[in-house]
Amino acid sequence: MEMISRVCRWLVSNCNPYQPARCVDGEALPAPPDLAAIRQSMLLLLAPCSEEHRVRGAEKIASAGSAVDL
Repeated sequence: MEMISRVCRWLVSNCNPYQPARCVDGEALPAPPDLAAIRQSMLLLLAPCSEEHRVRGAEKIASAGSAVDL
């Protein structure tokens, strides 16, 4: 039953556009990740790869829409 109440509280807190989302314990959720910084770091990791792999990797990195996609 505890899990259901936690999920309900989470849904209510995230569905209200006028109230910032909060964790179960009342703390504010962390800021979203900086996608530009993640992309830049990933592109730097491609430097030692072959040209073909760099191009293909860079295309996939550029087209990713979220941190999870990256």
